[in-house]
Amino acid sequence: MVGLLSRLISGLRRSARQSGGGPVAIEDRKIFAFGDLHGRFDMLSVAMAGVRARSAGETRTPILVFLGDYVDRGPQSREIIELLCQIRAADPSARFLMGNHEEAMLRFLDDLEVGLAWPRFGGVATMESYGVSMPANPDSMEEWRAVQAALREAMPESHVRFLRGLEAKVDIGDYLFVHAGIDPERALEEQRVRDLLWIREPFLSHTANHGKVVVHGHTPTTTPHIDGRRIGIDTGAYRGGPLTVLELHGAERSVWQVVDQGDGLAFQAWTHDPQAPPPERLDGKGPGRAASGGGRRRGQRELAA
Repeated sequence: MVGLLSRLISGLRRSARQSGGGPVAIEDRKIFAFGDLHGRFDMLSVAMAGVRARSAGETRTPILVFLGDYVDRGPQSREIIELLCQIRAADPSARFLMGNHEEAMLRFLDDLEVGLAWPRFGGVATMESYGVSMPANPDSMEEWRAVQAALREAMPESHVRFLRGLEAKVDIGDYLFVHAGIDPERALEEQRVRDLLWIREPFLSHTANHGKVVVHGHTPTTTPHIDGRRIGIDTGAYRGGPLTVLELHGAERSVWQVVDQGDGLAFQAWTHDPQAPPPERLDGKGPGRAASGGGRRRGQRELAA
């Protein structure tokens, strides 16, 4: 009941602000949201150049929102974290969300007993980017402790501080930015961090309005997912798909992608076709289905995430 009332009030406030229009971010300032990076420093570099070009001549610098999953799977996690640290130092308005992969990495650094799953779903690539190798005997806890110590030693303190300072959600205008999604059965102000970082169902297939448009990554799809309640922009950059960037300016939306054209990367516009079928999920589960069997719901810990 409380959640329903909260969504109703939020909807009324939004309607009053918009005077019958669509969702509004900030009228006089652009926002750029970046999908899951997963070690693709090359794509992030091209995306940042594209964003700078899109922002040239603006009276206010844009707000950059990074949706998490900066590390793992791709080859250059260290380089991405270093660049994001530089962006944070140069631009206090930039916002950086925690992804489930960053949470898993911190668990590995803090407590090997609960964090040992991390290397099995992409963490090895991150360790290698810091010059740390897998143990010769993966069944040896003693060797894993040596790996943990080596990674702690190899990581600059600025990188660790960056990871520990990541946010769970960012609320701007009529948009809520999170890594994975929300629990649609809870009011926005009552969301749990584990849902914001890990959820798929029932969020993905939920049809009710959430009170704000939820911008998220986490679940990779062939193309961005855009409807009146959520915008999903993880398009599988680490596995050969494009890196998607959402641009918001007042009530306007644009979608940009870094695409591998064979002879190099290009930053180009992507056009949403409202009549097109929903994008296919790259984990093979199809639109609106859970990422793993067993009917898992909020807070799930899929190793495929």
